[in-house]
Amino acid sequence: MNKHPVYVFLLLVSLSFSTSCKNVDDKTVGNIKKQAEQTLKDAQKGIQDLTPGVKSMTIDELEKLFVFEYKVVDIDGENSAEKIQNVLNSMGRERWEAYATNPTSMGVRMYFKRRPRTYLEYIPRGLIW
Repeated sequence: MNKHPVYVFLLLVSLSFSTSCKNVDDKTVGNIKKQAEQTLKDAQKGIQDLTPGVKSMTIDELEKLFVFEYKVVDIDGENSAEKIQNVLNSMGRERWEAYATNPTSMGVRMYFKRRPRTYLEYIPRGLIW
């Protein structure tokens, strides 16, 4: 478990507690200040240690926003509207979106696209743009 968020939380709690106390001596304030400085140094070191991996993961996730996966499905001409609807529903459950169709000598060729999965899809749009 990464202890840095815990340290920052404890720092904030201790600072809010210490500022609410009226009778705090200089030695206590000095100790809190030293602990806070050490916690910040530890947190900065932890962030620096994580930076290369986080940067790489972030770039990979951002690139997924600008690419599509494609799939082509041929459906026999003898299929009913219900069969075509079932194919469309099945593809939709897998996040495929039909964007074009072409008649073929054997039936219909359907073209689908979707974006790759990304963790960024869970961030509310208002926080990004």
